[in-house]
Amino acid sequence: MARYKIETTSQLHRHGYWLRVRCRACGHMADFSNDQLLELAKGRFVSGRIDQIVAHMRCSVCKAKPTDWAPTFPPDDHGPAPLGVNQRAWAAARDDRERKRLIRQARG
Repeated sequence: MARYKIETTSQLHRHGYWLRVRCRACGHMADFSNDQLLELAKGRFVSGRIDQIVAHMRCSVCKAKPTDWAPTFPPDDHGPAPLGVNQRAWAAARDDRERKRLIRQARG
């Protein structure tokens, strides 16, 4: 990942990153898309600065304020694995061709 100084949601969106927020108290991590961050900012009447948005967040596990945040790549979501297909193999598949092969193997 290149080193960009990302401080606002618009900079996060421009570079195609998501935001990963970590709770220092319990270690729980959550990833947020730019749209989710803007909804949080709009609901709390704060600007688009990431540090201000994170300051209003609470951990969903222990209710502590999360303190660490960093830009991260968006998740590569292929959806849930079809019935009979190994979930790890489905998530590790490199392309659609490999996913189709996994489906054929599960069918027998």
